[in-house]
Amino acid sequence: MLGFRRNPRKYSMAQEPVKARQTAIMGLKKDAENPQLKRLLSESFRLEYLKTIKQTQGITQVNLGLLDAALKADPSNPAVGTEIARLQSIGQDAPPELREALQQQLVSGQTTALTHILLANQLLGKGNLTEAVPHLELALLQAPNTPSVMNNLALAIARLDPTNSLDRAMKLSTAATTADPASGEYLDTLGELKEISGDKLGAVSSYETAIGLDGNRTDTRQKLAKLYRELGMQEMADVQDAEIKQRADQQLKIE
Repeated sequence: MLGFRRNPRKYSMAQEPVKARQTAIMGLKKDAENPQLKRLLSESFRLEYLKTIKQTQGITQVNLGLLDAALKADPSNPAVGTEIARLQSIGQDAPPELREALQQQLVSGQTTALTHILLANQLLGKGNLTEAVPHLELALLQAPNTPSVMNNLALAIARLDPTNSLDRAMKLSTAATTADPASGEYLDTLGELKEISGDKLGAVSSYETAIGLDGNRTDTRQKLAKLYRELGMQEMADVQDAEIKQRADQQLKIE
């Protein structure tokens, strides 16, 4: 038992959650305040919770009892906070005690980068850029050079305060596209930032590259058509409008 207590995580990685839980419970009977054993017990519940997640006709089914047990075993476990944030990001209504636990972790600085990313994405989806930015900033601190974080932060700060934030936004966006040059989404962001800065031709280039990588980007095509018109390139704008209409018609036939 003493050998196990020196490295309980090693055991949890090698065993099934139920077996790890049994070992943690046995250890906690002798040392009820052992933080490693509490974390092991919490992780055993969390891992079993993950195994119960099911998708049925577009509806996510979860066993919240296991997630609650993981929280009670170790309220400071940041991985539990991540799962609570993930629940919220997919529209699941987490019980009050789970939401409160996540808030406590946020206040105490115990949350993971992924938790901040999930919360930020949820806020961005609602158009709440102001509250999303702090989460993105914290995620970037914990996980530097993450392309999706750099991209979303660049777009958010540029839209909120282009006068003071555009230079930093451009650096973040450029770094994101450099890290993942095959992403149409990141090139779309770079195009929007160039457009905000007044570089219309540069924006056109980024938008064109974006739809070359992902032809289904309707928003990008709309931005491109708008810029073509502003630049006096009506025929090019008409081509994009026709392509948007054709793809929309095809989608209606599929549905």
